[in-house]
Amino acid sequence: EVPVALVDGRHVQALTYVMRPDHWQYAGGLSGIEQARIIAAARGLRGPNADYLFNTVAHLDELGLPDPALTELVARVRGRIAPADGAPPARDP
Repeated sequence: EVPVALVDGRHVQALTYVMRPDHWQYAGGLSGIEQARIIAAARGLRGPNADYLFNTVAHLDELGLPDPALTELVARVRGRIAPADGAPPARDP
């Protein structure tokens, strides 16, 4: 938890996740296409990575904090996930 000052002047404790650039799993230099490829295929103990991304963006939108880069990533990931009808997923150019 870290202290955060909100725009309205309140100070709160916020749970945050921080990735260190020197960590072996850090992947800050990946293109959007490569990020989408990995997220669309990844699954952790708590479910698909894509679900985590979709839920994060939905909650940010609900809070009035849209993130254009994450919204674009959602579109790329959705394009890589096979539709329920079994049709092949769309691909980035």
